[in-house]
Amino acid sequence: VQVWESLHKSNRRAHWIRQALATNELPSDDRLVRFVTLKAYQNAGGAVRVDLFSDDKTSYVQDVALLRSLAQAKLDKKVAQAKDEEGAAWAEGRLDCDYAERNAFGRVGMIRKAPTAKVAKLLETLQAELAARESQDADGEDNTAYEQIEALHEKIEAIEQGLQQPDPRAVKIAGILLTIDHDGRVEMTRGLIRAEDKKALKALESPSEAQADGGAVEPSESGDAGGSLSGALRLNLSAQFTAGLQARLDVSPGAALRALATALWANSSANYLSRGDLPVTVRGTPPNLRSLAEGIEASPACAALAGSRAAWEARIGIDKNVFATLSAWPDADVIALLAHCTACNTSVLGHGEKSEDAMSLAQAAGLDMRTYWQATGDAFLKRVPKGVILDALREVNPTLDLVPFEKAKKAELIAMAEPILVAAQWLPAPLRLKAVA
Repeated sequence: VQVWESLHKSNRRAHWIRQALATNELPSDDRLVRFVTLKAYQNAGGAVRVDLFSDDKTSYVQDVALLRSLAQAKLDKKVAQAKDEEGAAWAEGRLDCDYAERNAFGRVGMIRKAPTAKVAKLLETLQAELAARESQDADGEDNTAYEQIEALHEKIEAIEQGLQQPDPRAVKIAGILLTIDHDGRVEMTRGLIRAEDKKALKALESPSEAQADGGAVEPSESGDAGGSLSGALRLNLSAQFTAGLQARLDVSPGAALRALATALWANSSANYLSRGDLPVTVRGTPPNLRSLAEGIEASPACAALAGSRAAWEARIGIDKNVFATLSAWPDADVIALLAHCTACNTSVLGHGEKSEDAMSLAQAAGLDMRTYWQATGDAFLKRVPKGVILDALREVNPTLDLVPFEKAKKAELIAMAEPILVAAQWLPAPLRLKAVA
């Protein structure tokens, strides 16, 4: 009765009532209970309380301190085993680890080792099955199909993560972090660098070291949810990023002029170190974004660029002697047209991380992808496993109660998460800007 009267009328639902009644307890489907197992907890003398009003007689763990002690002991064993098997410089296990704690680590480039014939065959089979199921449930209406697709994503992700290994030159300082995911499984993050070792990482990234060893150690993106983003989705997001960068360059003549000058200099300079990896080309062939992101022409970024193109075409018209027309224009107008043409010939398409040149250009143009993209169901959420969505919600609001989200079916989860992520203007790692010098 006290709980009932203390709750607001809109919160008098079974979930909120249970939560209030079990404030200092954990349900049996909590990630730590799943990791330890309810049986192991009870064998250690832990007390359990049963919810007589639940359909499945849900149990609640009452001694949370004991549970965490058992979980940490079990995780420590996993850490010792993983350190030995991975050959890592160090290994650490944390029962709780938010995004801020994860991002405090540095990261080294990861190299995908060649899978064995058996693993390669398994990957091929899983990917073929995934493609078939996604084509059958293109609209995402079938909850069962969602669960099957999610399970396939998780299997593929687990295999791919197992194939990742740190750059060989960073093995002496790279370590691994073990955490417990929302399903109670051990999640391993490889290639991490502790704060005290970041100077050593910079030494590995120095030009002399890189040339001696045949390449630089590149930092990897953070907040990427591991390998949970499919190749097709990564290409889609790179097309969205390209469209956003084009739209910003179109209205940033200073940045566009310098980018074009850099591209022209790179093609004419004898010094290969001056060439970099700038996304601007001078071939005059705009990248085909529609082939990678269906319907992208209706996006705010593409619509803005198309409007600009229509205005320029109307102004220049059908003119056989464009040079004579432009010769009569003031320099500011010519530079504005140059910015538009540079924008149309800019591309950062691809699966991997964007180059430092691309990031520098995006920063100079003032790109903020929150202006052009939202984490809607169609744009992102339907195309990733539930774990990615839950991680995004944790990042947006670390104190958010995720129990109802974890229990929801995929379609329900998307409906619940979409307004939260859209309101927070959350972006996946491929659409974020990395800090560059």
